[in-house]
Amino acid sequence: MYWLPIFLVIFFGIIMAEVGNRGIAGISFIIVLVHTIIVRLAFWDHSLLWMILFLTVQLWALFIVTFFQRNRWRRFEKMGRD
Repeated sequence: MYWLPIFLVIFFGIIMAEVGNRGIAGISFIIVLVHTIIVRLAFWDHSLLWMILFLTVQLWALFIVTFFQRNRWRRFEKMGRD
């Protein structure tokens, strides 16, 4: 069962990258929260937990970047309209 958490991270990472590309931080937050809950419930006793937690932290970082990117682009869009 070593491949299952890796494919879980890849699946959620693809969804978050697509949502982040569109700038929807709310859905990105829901996805990373669901991923964290799945990791906590299903993979807490997994032998590669350190790797799964590292990848989960990366998904949280992707959410933070998505959130701040959305606000930054709104500020730049307002500057061009004046």
